[in-house]
Amino acid sequence: MRNQFAKTSNVKAFMGAYSRVEDRGAREASWLFVGGVPGLGKTRTVMWFGLQIGAVYVRAKANWNTSWMLQEIATELGLDAGGRIKDLFAQVLGSLASSGRHLIIDEARNLLHDVKLLETLRDLSDTSEAVIILSGEDFVLKRLTTRYPQIRSRITETVEFRPASIDDVRLVCDELCEIKVADDLVAEIHKQSRGFLREVKNAVANVERFGKSQGVTSIDLGAVAGRQLCQDRDDARTRQRAGL
Repeated sequence: MRNQFAKTSNVKAFMGAYSRVEDRGAREASWLFVGGVPGLGKTRTVMWFGLQIGAVYVRAKANWNTSWMLQEIATELGLDAGGRIKDLFAQVLGSLASSGRHLIIDEARNLLHDVKLLETLRDLSDTSEAVIILSGEDFVLKRLTTRYPQIRSRITETVEFRPASIDDVRLVCDELCEIKVADDLVAEIHKQSRGFLREVKNAVANVERFGKSQGVTSIDLGAVAGRQLCQDRDDARTRQRAGL
């Protein structure tokens, strides 16, 4: 598999939403939420995009408190992560304001147990004008809407990641697979994966591995007919038998 990043329709929607946040009117409305069920490529997308723009990426932890969160952000900013919370906050704020870097918080559900985490992020973004990108399941946005309106009002753009289309699967095959994948096999990968990007990539890897073992430069559905190309999320047994 080629080490490339395929810009699927979800990725393009995310990039468009980010551009609109950058062009916002109210400077404090600087938050973007990326939602969707697991397996649609949210984490891979925000990590890739963070590298493109030099953003700070951190994964929220289940037992985060304010100090731990600031320590992780400080570390990613290349700052001294020691000292009191007050000093940590001042360091992080100063770095964000002077560098113009933005913050990406993945697994955002792990922020919901302590409003201080959200309020600290709000303080950072309001003062530094840093963009905050939250990535998590759809219920996170619903919880913010009902419990934390002061945070929800700052989310100026939302992007819901959806299952990959057949055109997205075609793109992934073309960008990542080292052998040519015929249209009928692309359709089968789309069917078996149900558009979950994680399963699409696993299927493409399996197809490539099988094709290379056969010494071919292209492969169609007939070559792998009747085979399970990736796991079925509704059937745990396929986790044992998926592959070629």
